[in-house]
Order: sequence, then C-alpha cells, then structure tokens
Amino acid sequence: MPQRSYTQPVLAKTLSASSHQAVTGDAVFFGVDVNDDDSGSVHIHIYNGTDNTGVMVGSAKPPNGGHEKSWFGPNGIICSDGIYIEVVSGTLSGALFYR
Repeated sequence: MPQRSYTQPVLAKTLSASSHQAVTGDAVFFGVDVNDDDSGSVHIHIYNGTDNTGVMVGSAKPPNGGHEKSWFGPNGIICSDGIYIEVVSGTLSGALFYR
C-alpha cells in the first residue's frame, strides 16, 4: 500500500451531471456535497474503481430542493483504483472531496 500524507489539505472537485471518473488512480475519498434543485430527485453512488463494478464507498440522495453532505474524515476511505461517480437519477451538481 502506498504511503499517504495526512498533512495536506483535502481537494475539492466539481461534480459533472453524468456518470464519470472523478479521480484517476490512488486517492482517499473524504466526502461529497450534493445539491438538488426542485426539478427532480438526484441520486448518486460513489465507487472505488473505474466504473460501477467496484466497491461502493458512498451514496447521496438529497431531498428535492435541498442538499446532502457526507464527510468521512479525519482519515477518509482509501480508493486505490480511483473514484467513480454513478448518477442514478436527476441532474447532479456539487463537489467531491478527496486527497
């Protein structure tokens, strides 16, 4: 297992509206902040991997017009194969937090 530095700040990345590879390669997943306008229900799954066949490490389904924030600190979840976001439904906006 690679050495990880826990003294660096966590990075934020804007999430896109479709399923996508958010982070390539070795990463530590810390959380998400997912927004939903009142046009529909957003539902996402987050995987350790390059697609939705990896291990699911998180999910979010905020209420219509609201947001949901998940935080897995202080150490996060190791995603040695990258972080993949699957948009199950709705139009996603928000941020992914990783190192």
